[in-house]
Amino acid sequence: ADSLLPLLVWAVINTPMPHAFAAVDFVKQMSPREHTCSELGYYLACLEAALAYVVDATEDSIGSQRHSEPLTPEGLVASVVPGGINTTGLKTSLSPSEMQSPEIGTSESGSSRPSTELPANDLFGQAQDHTQGDDVAREQLATLLMEERIVDDLVESLTL
Repeated sequence: ADSLLPLLVWAVINTPMPHAFAAVDFVKQMSPREHTCSELGYYLACLEAALAYVVDATEDSIGSQRHSEPLTPEGLVASVVPGGINTTGLKTSLSPSEMQSPEIGTSESGSSRPSTELPANDLFGQAQDHTQGDDVAREQLATLLMEERIVDDLVESLTL
């Protein structure tokens, strides 16, 4: 459980989807009650927490030791887990400038209120340049969750 949230933060950063909060909320509202109170509910809550963390990520929320460093995907993951996650061979799809773009950090009006829309790419390797890194990330997440079926159901539900 301690490594699930950092891995989901990494997955959200590297495989964002449009209207992420709306997709998670839709899955929660349309799933039968017994599913949202079981393991799937736990995974949805963790995914929602990861989305909220990435959207709310600012230098102030990450901690004082990060104030002088640029906001990067690695910095976000390191702020959740002090040693980070082994991402050798994995591709990142967001540059630091994209992480600080208005799409993630603020609304289009420039207010400090976070936007709920992340840059548009499909989840888990459906982007235009599908690479082996996406497959490795999906495999690591499936291994962590112990059942690839849960990951596939969650991805299918979120991409509908």
